Amino acid sequence: MLDADGFAAFAEKGDLFDPELARRLKAIYSAGDTRDPMELYREFRGRDPEIGPLLRQRGLAAA
Repeated sequence: MLDADGFAAFAEKGDLFDPELARRLKAIYSAGDTRDPMELYREFRGRDPEIGPLLRQRGLAAA
């Protein structure tokens, strides 16, 4: 779910290589286990993860 929702952030931006989003995503990985993963994800995405992108990715919901 996190993977699909994170990828959706780039797709929504219209640039799969957006440097600002990439920097925020890198912050999740570079923090390692020093902070709460959900807190880091919220900082990256600006909200909690949603299931919609995963369902669309798997063809279980309308695009």
